[in-house]
Amino acid sequence: MAVEASPPKPWTLLKERDFSLLLTGQFVSALGDKLHYVALGVLVYRLTGSALDVGKVTLATFLPYLLFGLIAGAYVDRWDKKKTMIAADLSRAFLVSLIPFVIGYSLNLVYLISFLCTTANLFFSPARMAVIPAIFKKGDILTATSLDESAQNITEVLGFALAGIVTVLIQIEHVFFLDALTFLVSAFTIFLMGFKFEKIGGAGEEDVRRSTEGEASVREEAAAREKASAKGDAGKETADEGGIKDTADEEGMGEVAGEESGAGHVWQDILAGLVYIMKTRILADTLLTYCIVLVFFSGFNPLVFVYALQALGVSPVGLGVLEATMAVGITFGSFALVAWGGRFSKRGLMLAGFFLSGVTISALGLYPWYPLALVCFFFSGVSNSLFLIPIQSIFQEETKPSMRGRVFSARFATTRAAFLVSVAVLSFLANKIGVNRAYLFSGVALLLTSFVLLARGQRVEQV
Repeated sequence: MAVEASPPKPWTLLKERDFSLLLTGQFVSALGDKLHYVALGVLVYRLTGSALDVGKVTLATFLPYLLFGLIAGAYVDRWDKKKTMIAADLSRAFLVSLIPFVIGYSLNLVYLISFLCTTANLFFSPARMAVIPAIFKKGDILTATSLDESAQNITEVLGFALAGIVTVLIQIEHVFFLDALTFLVSAFTIFLMGFKFEKIGGAGEEDVRRSTEGEASVREEAAAREKASAKGDAGKETADEGGIKDTADEEGMGEVAGEESGAGHVWQDILAGLVYIMKTRILADTLLTYCIVLVFFSGFNPLVFVYALQALGVSPVGLGVLEATMAVGITFGSFALVAWGGRFSKRGLMLAGFFLSGVTISALGLYPWYPLALVCFFFSGVSNSLFLIPIQSIFQEETKPSMRGRVFSARFATTRAAFLVSVAVLSFLANKIGVNRAYLFSGVALLLTSFVLLARGQRVEQV
């Protein structure tokens, strides 16, 4: 297992003003998301008494990824990313503030609002993912991403607890106004950030210019990189990852920068993003591995409700404790990567996460006992951080700035498709052979996948 030389001290990264603003705004916004999630589910169920109608909200938030996921990335590469994030936040603030007025009139309007909010997020998320690699040099990205994920994961624990308190203190309809306020806070913190992405021509070609003082070396790196791109330099861009070469530019990907930015070239941009991933070996291997794992893993979460009430025989309160335990595990894993993640190869962390997921889910299937389930859910959360954060870091590090919107959106779209397959397969198995055996199947499949990847020595990423 490779060792990272001189990993950055985590808390020193917080001295970067833009990064601190990003963490603050997204922390507040994520808390609002949890309040929104609880309030909307409760309201819809109160009004209809139907679990199916509650499920329609989930469907409304899932469809945009399938319909617009790839298209959004193409436009994000064309637009100013800072303005895109602000516009997405302002749009969502307006949309969620409408829910209290329409929910008693038509649930279909609520589904439409949820659909539109997720669509706005499709433009926000790829732009947001491009911020960290624009601020930090490559060696700091894993630690910065771990800090970012840690902040987000804390909201998983605090958000649902806060939702319970807030819904007691105020009318539940007013929760959506609070959520709208958190989007405004996010937009304001992004507005205060000192750098901006400026489109300088071509299909997604951009120039990252920092207006803040300090971090001179980072600015010089960005300037050199973008100067080369602006001149149409399609020279060899190599990413030496244990002998793996990035041949995307050698195969003509640099020519994408020369295309005009008219709407007629959007589908060419989408294709360019997919081709870029396929020809960038480390990205292709990472995405393929991740999707295979998700097929066996991601259906685990939707079945938690059935597992807790049916196999464990606990109350909804016990179910809530299980979910909170997993959130604590994710948070612990994120902080562990902040402190020690830089010492290990990303490939090693990913394999450890896959293996630990297999062990914990297999144990849940074999021994449905609540105290054991609490332990397994905690370590399942830890394992989630072990593979998710390195995967996200690889995509941030190995994607050149002019392709980030398209590549990140392609990743979102393909992983959502894998999620859908996983939910279908594991739900079918749970219905046919029981949730315990479905969990056992999921866990054993993950263990076998881990052993195969280890045996093949697949070099997804080696620092």
